[in-house]
Amino acid sequence: MKTLFISIVFGLSICTLYGYPITPRPLRKLISESEYCIAGKVVDIKHITKTRYYSRSFWRKPQSYQQDDYYAQIVVTETLQGTIISKDTIYVSFEPNVICPSPAMYFKDTDVLVFLDAILQDTCYTPHALSYGSKIISSNEELQVYKDRIREMQQILTIRDTTLQHLETLEWLIRCAENRYTRWEGVYELSPESDFISQYDDDLSGKYILESAHTSYKERLYKSLIKIDTLCYADFGLMNLVLDYNPEKIKNFLKIHIDKINNHSQLWYAPDLMYRYAVLTKDDQIAFCAEELKDLLFGIHPDPKIARQIWNTFYYQVKTTLNPDNSYIFPLKN
Repeated sequence: MKTLFISIVFGLSICTLYGYPITPRPLRKLISESEYCIAGKVVDIKHITKTRYYSRSFWRKPQSYQQDDYYAQIVVTETLQGTIISKDTIYVSFEPNVICPSPAMYFKDTDVLVFLDAILQDTCYTPHALSYGSKIISSNEELQVYKDRIREMQQILTIRDTTLQHLETLEWLIRCAENRYTRWEGVYELSPESDFISQYDDDLSGKYILESAHTSYKERLYKSLIKIDTLCYADFGLMNLVLDYNPEKIKNFLKIHIDKINNHSQLWYAPDLMYRYAVLTKDDQIAFCAEELKDLLFGIHPDPKIARQIWNTFYYQVKTTLNPDNSYIFPLKN
């Protein structure tokens, strides 16, 4: 009994020391959950060290310790949701030294889109959903895309007819997925299983999954996919949504990107490319090699040298296969 008790206490201690990722928050959830949303510019980072006290028991003298508090000073350029008390400048608390769950991060002289919650003081806020609710904006174009999607969803949330709201939300998710800036926001809800982080999601209802009847939606997503020049992680979720739409052309698209990644020293997306190529060609051996490659790259005992050998074997097999229309052939590598 004593051993069991110690084991339970130890397990709970480990859980508190090493956090887990929070439930993912794509844009739709951020809009519906957060109290405020602002666009602004980080003009300064405030770092304050405070002395705090704790006591292990009520009969012992409290012990002091130092705690670092960080605040991002943000000049608000536009309020997109809620009413900000201080319309010019706000302070947002954050914890940059936390590793997991991933914290909100702010850097001086960066433009941001921030979803906020309860007020700590008159002008101090706390970020909603940590890193999900704090987005660094790289251009006016990106900001405008986010502003459009936010305003659209705010209108959708006012629709009382649940069937109509569902249809409008599905269309909205497609618009998110079509655009490179908001791709993850849409793809995650349309194809959550495509993202490893979904294993930490406690709300996988699947109510926005595309059905086979949604041909027009798949055509739009397919057109967005084939325009991609450099793949990022969210693009593989987009690919999963349209693998059955035009398999031969998507296979050709994969070959082009397989050739591109072969020139890189790192094979970060190689297993993802291999696996989708295996699905399209219905090749179980390639699927098995994709899993093995993933383990060699990201597993407990990585071996980059053997991983490269597996990739080279796969690459040689693919580059010697002509496309159905002979429109693209991989250049031979020395």
